[in-house]
Amino acid sequence: MFILVLFICLSYSQLCTPIRAQYKDVVNGYTLKYVQAIARHGDRAPGDSFYGDNGEFYCDTLEESHIYMNNGNKVSHTASSKATVIDKKNNPFAENYMWKGSCEPGQLTPEGITMHYQLGKHFDEIYRQHHQLLPTYFDPSIVKIRASAKVRTLQSAQAFLQTFYPLERRKSVVDIEIKTRPYEIETLKPNRNCCPKINELEEKIATNEDIVKRREEPTFKNVFNKLKRITGFQSGSSYLYDYVDLITARICHNVTLPCKDNECFTEDDYKILVNEYLYENKYFFNNEIAPYQLGFFIDEMLNDADDALKSNIVYQHYSAHDTSIYGILSLLEYDTQIAIPYASTIVFEYYTKDNQIFVRTLLNDEVLKLDKLCTLTDDMCSLTEFESKLRAKVPQYSSCNDVAIKKPRIISRKGWFTYN
Repeated sequence: MFILVLFICLSYSQLCTPIRAQYKDVVNGYTLKYVQAIARHGDRAPGDSFYGDNGEFYCDTLEESHIYMNNGNKVSHTASSKATVIDKKNNPFAENYMWKGSCEPGQLTPEGITMHYQLGKHFDEIYRQHHQLLPTYFDPSIVKIRASAKVRTLQSAQAFLQTFYPLERRKSVVDIEIKTRPYEIETLKPNRNCCPKINELEEKIATNEDIVKRREEPTFKNVFNKLKRITGFQSGSSYLYDYVDLITARICHNVTLPCKDNECFTEDDYKILVNEYLYENKYFFNNEIAPYQLGFFIDEMLNDADDALKSNIVYQHYSAHDTSIYGILSLLEYDTQIAIPYASTIVFEYYTKDNQIFVRTLLNDEVLKLDKLCTLTDDMCSLTEFESKLRAKVPQYSSCNDVAIKKPRIISRKGWFTYN
């Protein structure tokens, strides 16, 4: 019934699509009571463009509030919808600095929507049909949905719901509530504006002797300089993520890689870039910085679990980002050097046995053995130890540094703060 996930190490397409592991039941004697799932958004357009961008990315009119699936399993829309136009002929900015097509930077693609249609169906198979945890008809009192306030995560959550709870299983609840927070105070991904300590620690990490040495090695240095030379792109971060993202969508969509002056970036170049990016994750999500990146969300997640286990709530879904999952993995003291493809999931299953509660963790359906975090019983942590170990890693907000606790007068969409 269930499909399988392996991370295809050193494959240039390893960031495109997860291959799910065979879902395994726990041993007899345990009863599943509650599930929390954190899902990365689906396939998307690059977050940045560059001078002479030769890409083509099409998103049609898939706006987050216009995604509905009818009985024919086709996407339909409400009476009005937004259509992005990239006119390279008449717009000088588009001609020089934007790809062809209809995708805005970072926008979910139709392929990304499809990924979450598939994920919703897959989770329905596991948690409703197999475990019989979920009701046949949607009940908003026991199934909760949350997304970061990004269009691509909202779209992903809505696509997920079309197959997790299709219209015919919603009764009177046609529109399911997806809770968000303003992006400026988001905890579901690293928030550098609310917690400038993250920037400070990233700058410190970038000076790490191992990173500096590796980036000076000819193989990587030549590839990195080649990419910057061809695209002219310069990230504002010392982390390699923006450079990897610039090329990943092109790899996933089989778009020609960028060229300039008879010099082209190649798939072999991309492999070298991705391998270094994944290697450096052990530093950029280390145990010093991870509490500031995702510790505040972990606190929220544990509070949600406490509330659910005292009530009839059985499922909580969080639509998030790859950095969300990496931060969580670090706090779990697990490997952060693995690829987290689009639509990847990390799931916490809460089981009861003999009046005790245990937590099992799965990454793309593969059971994680968190033996560095806790003492394992049947590959699970006791909730008591799981919660105490993780709450100990949640920082005081004041430690984000003084600028973060001043009252903002204006917060722009760019994240700039002004103060009284």
